[in-house]
Amino acid sequence: MDQPAGDESTARYTGSRFLSPIADTVGLRIDQFNFLVTETLALIFAMCFRHFLPPKSSNTLPRHLVASLLGIALCHFCYGSQIWHIIMQSSVVYLILYSVHPKHSHLVVFVFCMAYLSAVHIYRIIYDYGNSTIDISASLMINTQKLTALAFAFYDGYRSTQRARRRRPDEDDEHTALNEDQEKQKIIDIPKPIEYLSYIFYFQGICVGPLCFFKDYCDFIEGRNLLVIPTSGTIDKSNDEQYQLSQIKQPSIFWPVFTKILQCSMWGYIFLAYAPYYSLEYNLSQEIINSSFFKRVWILVISIFCVRVKYYCAFILSEAVNNAAGLGFNGFDKNGIPRWDLLTNVKPLQIELGTSLKVVLDVWNIRKK
Repeated sequence: MDQPAGDESTARYTGSRFLSPIADTVGLRIDQFNFLVTETLALIFAMCFRHFLPPKSSNTLPRHLVASLLGIALCHFCYGSQIWHIIMQSSVVYLILYSVHPKHSHLVVFVFCMAYLSAVHIYRIIYDYGNSTIDISASLMINTQKLTALAFAFYDGYRSTQRARRRRPDEDDEHTALNEDQEKQKIIDIPKPIEYLSYIFYFQGICVGPLCFFKDYCDFIEGRNLLVIPTSGTIDKSNDEQYQLSQIKQPSIFWPVFTKILQCSMWGYIFLAYAPYYSLEYNLSQEIINSSFFKRVWILVISIFCVRVKYYCAFILSEAVNNAAGLGFNGFDKNGIPRWDLLTNVKPLQIELGTSLKVVLDVWNIRKK
């Protein structure tokens, strides 16, 4: 917001410009306006997705297809031809998983993904330095997390299989090769093409994420994350997952989505109202340089706060979109209240009131840890 809508800063933007007249009317750059439109559409699609394609065996393939196709459409609308970066990076990683031995594939994937992401960032620094236009690099960072997490989960599955083969009959289960989280997220087989495509492009998280592990995503698609919900009545077929799913009523998304949309609206209002007047560049103006020390510190604190607010808004909005589709359900707390914090990526209040750097780091970009 520190640059006028429609100025030369968006000259290199490759996304759709169909809504440029509306963006100019509301005073937003076209890249920012397209982002808001994309997330709004994703929120609407998410609610329809949950209602019309509930998790059950007959809907698994349609859920994968719809999630991926909608994600590709929204990604192309927001980034245009730059979508090829995600396609290229993901295709190469899939080939690596098939062609490189599982003992080494996770390292090859990590090096390749980081090199590819670094190349995109370096290119932007050289040819578009200082421009704040939204581009594919944000989604590419999320994709790099997805791909490396997937590769390491596949390696954990390989380690688990190898240890099971070498295990002695008298050996107990306490000394496993994996910790609890690795055991939960491990995958034994390379994902099927449709599962992989859906995981890369699912529309709820294609623009901002946050990171969702492959196993958690598949549990969401197939409904296994709902099996923690007690079924009504006495069921003889308790071992049949699909039968249990047919008896389960999905937990309500109203309260988590509503509260997160409210939070997003509050942070968005603060950003729109104050960011134009307290940009980071304002700290370098002659007026501030000639001001008193305390005023300079105050302006610096406010301007950095306005930068953080932008990320609060984006992170919380993306979490609301995921929750609207049913992704993010994390069981129940000790009082039996549904928890929707599986994909929580930021806790603004704890950040603003944090008493140490450790506290701030623990509640900022949580899903990257």
